[in-house]
Amino acid sequence: MNAFKTRNGLPMDDFDADHNAIVVNGADSKYKYDPRLFHTVGMPTYPYKYEAQYTLTKANSRTPNTYGYYCSMKEVPQRSKGEDGDNPWQAFGVNDYVLRYTDVMLMRAEALIEKGDFNGEALQIINDIRSRAKRDISATSLINYAKDQCDIALYGNFASQDDARKALRWERRVELAMEGHRFFDLRRWGLLSSTLNKYFESEKTDEYDGQTFALYYKDAFFTAGKNEYFPIASNQMNYVQGLYHQNKGY
Repeated sequence: MNAFKTRNGLPMDDFDADHNAIVVNGADSKYKYDPRLFHTVGMPTYPYKYEAQYTLTKANSRTPNTYGYYCSMKEVPQRSKGEDGDNPWQAFGVNDYVLRYTDVMLMRAEALIEKGDFNGEALQIINDIRSRAKRDISATSLINYAKDQCDIALYGNFASQDDARKALRWERRVELAMEGHRFFDLRRWGLLSSTLNKYFESEKTDEYDGQTFALYYKDAFFTAGKNEYFPIASNQMNYVQGLYHQNKGY
């Protein structure tokens, strides 16, 4: 949720000191948010998947001291559409996106930035995606109830290649949130160790209205040069002698 905070419509990346600040439906907040937050994260006091009759509450969290009160909304349909099965758990016939167009657009923008072309087509691609998100802030949108809490702006020319990289990487973070890309993006950028260890440390002090959660991360640590990959299972290693080489560190 913190990644969606904005200042003057652009990503706010210095939220560390106030990372437990929450957003409440209809309440004044010192923060504004990228509208994509309200399509991505289920939060108490907000309609779940746009339907007020299914407003999320803290009581919807089965074990808040483990999971907290937020949940992902992207991989499920609207509640009123019903389930395909409900015994013992609800199930939905929703297709998974393997590759979607904005992912491909951002791949192209990233390649252009790495080639040094960051204020031409790459900038246009990023702003095109943000323009689509900006159109969500309207009286006729699905998130009309949150429009006063939203603010998103387009980028001007980037001052440097590093600034363009930072914008591109943040755009992937919010546009593709909860779609399974983040770990692999961070691995490609060489940022897994620094990002995950910082995250594990912040989880130790995470709380929502006094409720702490995710303390199972308290001893977690990412070891660079090892944890980028899983170990190869021993039965697979032994299946054909000499064929496999174990990943580094295992």
